Amino acid sequence: MAGYIVRRILTGLLMIFALTLITYLVFATVPADPGIYLTGLRTTPAQLKAADHALGVDRPIYIQYLHFVQGLLHGNLGTSYASGTPVSSIIRAALPVTASIVIGGVVLLVVTSLLIGVGSALRPHTLFDRTLSALIMCGVALHPLVVGLILQSVFVYTIPVAPASGYCPLTGSGSCGAHAWAAHLALPWITFMLFLLPLYARVIRTQVLGLLTQPHVVAARAKGASEARVLRVHVLPLLIPTLATMLAIDISTSLMAAIYIEAAFALPGIGTQALQAQVGFVGLDLPVIVGVVTVVATAVIISNVVADIIAAKADPRIVVTRRTFS
Repeated sequence: MAGYIVRRILTGLLMIFALTLITYLVFATVPADPGIYLTGLRTTPAQLKAADHALGVDRPIYIQYLHFVQGLLHGNLGTSYASGTPVSSIIRAALPVTASIVIGGVVLLVVTSLLIGVGSALRPHTLFDRTLSALIMCGVALHPLVVGLILQSVFVYTIPVAPASGYCPLTGSGSCGAHAWAAHLALPWITFMLFLLPLYARVIRTQVLGLLTQPHVVAARAKGASEARVLRVHVLPLLIPTLATMLAIDISTSLMAAIYIEAAFALPGIGTQALQAQVGFVGLDLPVIVGVVTVVATAVIISNVVADIIAAKADPRIVVTRRTFS
């Protein structure tokens, strides 16, 4: 197990390096002149050249990337061309917003999908099961931005029970705090949950249906075990590897959904910062884009490593199988 964990961590570090390199090369070769951020649109060639030199973008790309890696090792992601603010400060301010959306949405997603999936599997082919299946299939076609706007229209403007937009920190003072934080994120959490719920509910339903026919479950029922004990002891623990793997795979999808949710509810998260860095009227704010991609890629890779370790702990056969066929 220790060797497996070390291999997964080393693979993750290699992937982070590869992703930052590819991202830097792709965006650094875009035909845009960052020097305009310092000089403005009306500038002379000499001023533009001096600005490019001050930003360091007149050096070869590999030198710029090595400088970026050197700063990254010291926790420095560079400085925004547009605002002159350290990228680490921009991301540090935006990260709690995106993390709140994703973490809260994932908790709501897991709880709801378990309730729907298990409940549907315990009553297969009934009206309850078919109704849930129909609603789930309808939910597949819903886009998170559309869902967010619908929820906002209903629960903000028609039935005003939630704030229209904005974000309150969890540890904020004054009008902010835990209650205001949850109130501002309730609709974003529901939007996030509805985006992934159809897939998770269907997978859980299929998994539970298969587990209920396993010999050990049949034997437990024959011995008089209650339905609650069968689920708690023999079924739900075996869903952990599946859920952990799915959540790890869908972390990138979750972050993409968070971008749309931030747009719908005017939340100042990482997605909003990345979009602003790409739509500047004088060009791409490369340090912000690369910094965001680096942080997001690191989060995705770490989540995959953690999910693999959780899955291996819950089902040691995973390590044996991968060792046999690798």
